[in-house]
Formats: sequence, structure tokens, C-alpha cells
Amino acid sequence: MIRSEFPQTESAAKLGLVTGFGPLLPTALDSKDVLFIVMGSAKQAHKAKLLTETWLQWSQGNFFIFADAADASIPLITLPQLENKPSRDDAQYRQFYGSQWLISNKSELIKKVKWFVFTDDDTWINVPAILSYLKFFDHRLLLSIGYIWDDMWVTGWAYFTGGGGIVLSQAAFLSIIPSIFTKECPFQEQLK
Repeated sequence: MIRSEFPQTESAAKLGLVTGFGPLLPTALDSKDVLFIVMGSAKQAHKAKLLTETWLQWSQGNFFIFADAADASIPLITLPQLENKPSRDDAQYRQFYGSQWLISNKSELIKKVKWFVFTDDDTWINVPAILSYLKFFDHRLLLSIGYIWDDMWVTGWAYFTGGGGIVLSQAAFLSIIPSIFTKECPFQEQLK
């Protein structure tokens, strides 16, 4: 996103979602309210396997690991546009293509999920801490949480880096993901 294009956001109170007269009350969150979308690779399948044996167990099976080759034992999922594309550049698109696949093929799941966490296979997440943090936010708002690279590599640009993880509210996920790789995508030139 070009820095000058940052939206001048209005508070939730101005949007009519919060009265402003009282504090926003936390909402109870369950592991099933969060879907973890992990970028994996067949070459580094041991990393994904380790995730399934550790912190992904807290997700109650609410995760998908997209890779360049399928492996049901881990489970790694691949798609035609991901298969046999192990390069780092191709890997950057796995979560996006996977998310579009989820919208098309797992629509009932998508309707139930409040938060979407994008992460790499070498990132460790404290799931109870994420749940504890996210309960203070309204998943119906366009919200994204993550680390922003600001003018680090390209002057004037700022964007989320997915390596450390990105969290999207349901509203943000359903607003952003369907337009990626289409004419409506504002970043189409960068995705080529």
C-alpha cells in the first residue's frame, strides 16, 4: 500500500458499532473461531509436521497448510496453481490462493470463523494468547493486525509482512481475499 493511500479511518463509535458511552466488552472466543492458514513446503515438511504436533493442536483442527505438494499425513494441501512450484516467490502466494480456495470450497467454515491468522511454517504461535487478545476486537469490523514494514525496502511503501503472522477479521478477509489476482485487486501489478 502506498503510504499516502492509508485510509483515514473513523472510530467504531462513528461507524455506529459502539455507542461510545461504555467500554467495549470482551467477547468469548473459542479455538474454532480462529482459522490458521499456514504457508508450508514439501521440502520443509518436517516444519509443518512439528506445528501439527505442537501449537496447532490448540486450534482443534481449524487449520490448513498450503504447500507445493500434498502430503495427507501432515496434512499439506496443494492446489493446481501451487503444485510443483517450490520457489520462494511462488510460496508468497500459497496463502492467498489457498484462502480463495477456502472461500469457494469451505464456505460453511468461513461463515463460522471470526478471525483468520496467516503464518509461515516456521512461526510459533501462542493460541491461548491470541484468543485472549482478539476477544477485545469486533470481527465484523475491517481489522488487520500484524507487523508493518514501513519504508524498509521501498521508500513510500508500507505493507504487512506475513512471516511473523497477519490476523484478519472476518470482514477484512471477505473484503480482501476474493479480489486478489483479479482486475479489482489494487496490487495487481505487484502480484505478477
